[in-house]
Amino acid sequence: MEDRQKYWDSIANHVAKYDARWFSSGFIGNETWFNEYNRRRITKAIFSAIPDKKYDLILDVGCGVGQWTTLLATKLGADVTGVDLSPKMIELARKRSAMLKVRNAKFQVMNAANMNFENDLFDLVNCVTVLQHIPDEKLWKKAIKEIARVTKPGGLILLLEAAPKKFRGHRKRGDLYTHLEGEYVEEFEKAGAFFIEERKVSNVLSLLILRFGEGLLYLHAKTIGKKKLNFYSAEASGYKPKSMYPSYMFTIILAQLVEKFPLFKKLDGEKILLFQKSKRH
Repeated sequence: MEDRQKYWDSIANHVAKYDARWFSSGFIGNETWFNEYNRRRITKAIFSAIPDKKYDLILDVGCGVGQWTTLLATKLGADVTGVDLSPKMIELARKRSAMLKVRNAKFQVMNAANMNFENDLFDLVNCVTVLQHIPDEKLWKKAIKEIARVTKPGGLILLLEAAPKKFRGHRKRGDLYTHLEGEYVEEFEKAGAFFIEERKVSNVLSLLILRFGEGLLYLHAKTIGKKKLNFYSAEASGYKPKSMYPSYMFTIILAQLVEKFPLFKKLDGEKILLFQKSKRH
C-alpha cells in the first residue's frame, strides 16, 4: 500500500508543476484539445446519470486533485468530502478548492479499503476510475464493501470504470487492473447494493481514435513546432496550432460517429455503473 501511495504522490508532483489553467480543471493530464473534449464528455455523462433530487452529504472516493469533488459541490449544493490515498493529492485538492472558492468541499487522506466514516452516512458516493487502479484483489473487494457500508440505505453509488461485459484481455495493463462488469455487480450485491443501470461513456475504438489524434498533435509539436511535449507537459496545454484544428475536428467527429454507429455500439470502453444500497440492508 505504501508503494501505491508513493506512486500517486509522484503523479501529484507532476500535477503541481502545471499552469493555473490546467490546475483549475483538475483533469489528470495536460489540457490538449482531446483532453478538453474528453473531460466535457465525462462530466456530461456523470451529471446526467445522477438522479435530480436533493443530496445532503456526498463522498468522492479517490478524489485526486478534487475535480469531481468541487464539481459535485458546486452543481449539487451538497457538502462533499473527497478522500484519497495520496497526501500530495489531498494537498493539491485543498489548494484547488480554496482557489475556486468552493466552501462546501473538504478533503481527507484516507484509504478506500479502510474509511474512517460511520455506517450509512452518505446520500451519494462518487467513484471515478478508482477501483480499476487497485492491484490487490482482496483490497478491491474490501473497497467495494467500504463504499457500500458508508452509503445510506436507499443512497446511490456511481462508478465510472473500464468494466467490459465479457472479454477483458489481460487483467493488468500498466496501472489498470480490469474487472468484468459482472464482477462489480456481484461484489456490490454481496455488500448490499443492487445494480440499477449501465451507461456507456465511450468505446475502445473511439478512445483509440482520440489518442491517435493526440499523437498527431505531439508529432506536430516535435517536428514543426520544435517542442518536446508529452502527457505530463504543462506546455502542451497551450499548444493549439491553427494548422492542426481541421485534423482535431475530423478526429472528434470520427470518434463520435464510431460511438453512435450501430456496428460499434456493443464495443466496451468506459462506462458508468449505478447502484443503490438496499433499504433493508
